[in-house]
Amino acid sequence: MKVQPDTTSYTVEALKVIETFGSGDDITDTVKLIKNVSDEDAVYFLVVHEPPWGELTGPEDIETVEKFKVLPYENRFAVRQEAREEARQYYNELND
Repeated sequence: MKVQPDTTSYTVEALKVIETFGSGDDITDTVKLIKNVSDEDAVYFLVVHEPPWGELTGPEDIETVEKFKVLPYENRFAVRQEAREEARQYYNELND
């Protein structure tokens, strides 16, 4: 289920990059699909936008665009696929 992204900061240990769209170089915007693994009660998939490395000045430049929460009655893989498609679509829109 898609939920409202929040401004909660996550510790690096709590996040696992599942997939990266883009090269992550100095000139290309990158979109990442990230799983928050710190919460035992809920699994979140985050679609994150990173500016090119040349423009990245700090963590505040990294934006959570979409957030998906796996509800108890939902299939985790299906929610992950929904988040993955959203990330791919967002990346394509950025780089068209």
